[in-house]
Amino acid sequence: MKETLHQINIITHITFGSLAILVGFWPLVSEKGKRIHNLSGRIYLCCVGVVLLTALCGALFFEFRPFLFLLTVMVFYTSFVGYRTLKLKERRPTFIDGFVQFLGLITVLAYFFVFDIDKAAMSKPVVYFTSVILLAHVIYDFGKYFYSTEYLRKSWLNDHIIRIISSFGGLICAAAGNVLDESYQPYSQLVPSVVGYLLIAYFVYKYRYYLRPKL
Repeated sequence: MKETLHQINIITHITFGSLAILVGFWPLVSEKGKRIHNLSGRIYLCCVGVVLLTALCGALFFEFRPFLFLLTVMVFYTSFVGYRTLKLKERRPTFIDGFVQFLGLITVLAYFFVFDIDKAAMSKPVVYFTSVILLAHVIYDFGKYFYSTEYLRKSWLNDHIIRIISSFGGLICAAAGNVLDESYQPYSQLVPSVVGYLLIAYFVYKYRYYLRPKL
C-alpha cells in the first residue's frame, strides 16, 4: 500500500511539475498584463503549489531528497512572492506574505542547523549555496515592512520579473536533477541558472521605463 501511494505521489509530482514548465513559458512570451499572461501565471502558481505539496508528502512519508526538496521550496517561494508582488505593488505585505516568509526562513535554518547534509545531499556546496539564495530572498522580503512606499512603487515590477523567472529557472533545475544522471552535475543546474539570469537582465532592461510617470 505504501509503495502504491508513493508511486501515485511521484506521478502527481511529475505531472504537475511538467505542466508547470509548459504553462510557465506563456507568461514569458505572452503580452504582459493581458488576460493570457495573467491566467497562465495563476495556473503556473497552482501547479507549483501541487508540486510543493507532493514534495512535502514525499519528504515526510517516503524519501527525503534534500537538494530537490529545497529547490521545490524555493520555486514555490519565489513564484508566490512574484505573484503577490504583482498584487500588492507599493502596499506592505499582509499576514499571508509574512507567514510564507516565516516558512522560508524556517526551511533555511533547518538546512543549516538540522539536516545532516553530508550524508543526505548529492552536493553539499550546491545545497548550501541554494539555501543562501533562498535566505537572501527571505531577508529582502522581510525588509518590505520597512522600505518606503516610493521604493516599493518603483521596484515592484523588477521584483516581479526577478521572482517569476527565478522560480521558472529553479523548476527547470529541479526537473534536470530528477531526470538527468548525477554525472551531469553541476552543469544541469548551472545552465538553467545562467539562462534565467540572462532573461532577468533582458526583461528588466526592456521594462526599465514602464513605471516612470508619463509626461
